[in-house]
Formats: sequence, C-alpha cells, structure tokens
Amino acid sequence: MNKTIYKIMIPLIVFVLSAILLTVGLCGYFGKAGNSGHIAEVTDGAGNEILADGTAQDMPERMVFGVRALAATTPVAETDTSVTLTATVNPLNADNKAVDWWAAWKNPASEWAIGKDVSEYMTVTPQTDGALTATVSCKKAFGERIKIKVVSRDNPAVSAECLCDYVRRVTDMTVTLKEGTNETTVIQLESGKEYNAIYTPQFGEGTVSAQAACISRKIQMTDEFVAAIHAYNQYMSTTVTASAVDANSFTANRSFMYELGGNNQAIQTSLNTIYASGVRDAIKKVSSAHATVTIEIAIRYGDVVSDTMTKTLSVKFSDDAMAVRVQSVDLDRSTLAM
Repeated sequence: MNKTIYKIMIPLIVFVLSAILLTVGLCGYFGKAGNSGHIAEVTDGAGNEILADGTAQDMPERMVFGVRALAATTPVAETDTSVTLTATVNPLNADNKAVDWWAAWKNPASEWAIGKDVSEYMTVTPQTDGALTATVSCKKAFGERIKIKVVSRDNPAVSAECLCDYVRRVTDMTVTLKEGTNETTVIQLESGKEYNAIYTPQFGEGTVSAQAACISRKIQMTDEFVAAIHAYNQYMSTTVTASAVDANSFTANRSFMYELGGNNQAIQTSLNTIYASGVRDAIKKVSSAHATVTIEIAIRYGDVVSDTMTKTLSVKFSDDAMAVRVQSVDLDRSTLAM
C-alpha cells in the first residue's frame, strides 16, 4: 500500500527557564490518513496518522480518536486504542530528565464530565517511573476533551499538554419526505405539489462531529406496485419498468409519473391513458408500500471517508388529484310534460 510519508514540524508549548527546557513534539513522521484503503485509528490535529502499533512517536498538540469507525455499520469493539508517545527534555544534557504524565478532563465542571472518572476513558502509563515515553490508551468514546500533561520533576513549572478529542460517529440516520414544511409518507400524484427527501444523522458520544454528505437520494416504485400495473393491461408489462428518480426535489406531476415508469415513449403518448389508469388501479390494489425513498450518505472526518450508510423510507401514492371530476350535468330534455 502506497502511503505518503512526510516530515512535519509540530511546535508545542515551549517554556524557557534557566535550568531546563521541556519541548514536546518537535518533529514526527506520520502517514496521511486519506482514502488509500487504510483508515487511521488516531490522527493529529492536521489529519495525519498517529500509529497505534506501539511505535514511539513525538506527542502532538492534539490527538483525535475514533476516526476509523465513524458509522454504526462498522462494528466497533469496546477495546483500547493505544498510542506510544515520547516527550523531549531540553537541554539534552539536563541532569534530571524525569517527567510525570497524567490525563484529566479539560473542563471537569462540564455537564458531561461531572461525576465521570477520566481513567475510565483514557489512561497514560509511562514505560518506567519518570520515563519520557508513555502509552496513551483510549478505552471508549468520551464527551469532554481530555488533556494529557507532561510535567518536569526537576522544575514543575515546565510542562506541555496534548488535547484529545473523540469523533462523534454516526450511529443512525432517519429519512423523511416533506411536502413544503410538512412531513408526509403520501405523494399526491399529478397534484403539482413539491416534495423533497431529507436525511438526519444521529451521532454518538464525542467531542467533535463527523460530517455526513449525501451520495444519492432516489425514489423508486416497489416491485409489487410495478407488478400491479403490469397486471392491469397486457401492454404495461413491456412498457413500464421501475426507474430510480432523483428525490432531492421533485414535482408530483405527470412527467414525474413517466419518470417513475421508465420514461418509455409509449406511456407518454399512445398508452398515456392506460398507464395512468394502471397506476390508479395499483394504488387501490397494493396495500403495502408503493415506492421507496432511499438515501445513501458518506461519513467523513476531515479527509477521511470512513464509511457509508443507506436508509430507506416507504411511501404510498394518492390518486385524489387524478380523479376525473364531473364538469357538467345534462338532462335529455329541457322540460318535462306533466
């Protein structure tokens, strides 16, 4: 697998004191977490991968966990995701380079963090007492940012921090059909009304949200409904096919019916009346869904497209606007002889 590797400079918090200077993340090598088939478990603030394979890396200013599994369609195990980080003490000839590592809520007074122990969500374990290298383990999704702090034992005023986020993955999605501002599951054919399909993603725990972008939004007659139209007239079986129509915004007019039926020239001309009658007959005979609205979304965080999600809404048709209305009432004779 080809992966762009490049060197990035990560200037962090630099505290200059007379005795010691601790800098963290002066430089590191990270693979870009793009769409090459591999999706990172952890990234830095710029979207570069932080390896979760035990390789020691310079600690960045920010880490984002939960990138790999942004959608509920990807199984997510409640197991640790661990990265190994290293801090650098300056000057390099400092007599005492020992440091302490710890994790804490960035805002312990936040509504989400109150009453929660940060160690249930993230732990920091140095390789040895005072070591410059430690393992950071994210145990599960968290809803308040966590800060990892490295403090010099020789001079506690010297420290550096890394802020940790968790991506709020998309756990579900609802699909609704709207006529104007009203939600509906009934399309009034030939009414001239405007409809559009809307999707609303639901998110899990986290501190930053993934983005959901629509890939396709289609409406299509069900097989059962098409079969009912075919059964209405012998010509319909060779002229009417279920065609997917863009459901982003559509007008329920006769042209829309033609599109649903495959846009065959015959149902727009010579078989126009028969097709319309077949649709009305199918509406009466099919008690289940007449059509489905299907929306597919791509779920991404930054440059990473992690997964897709597809949801379907069942809808029915109404032929109220197709009814042939009485236009006049005539008598055979204008007068009656008594």
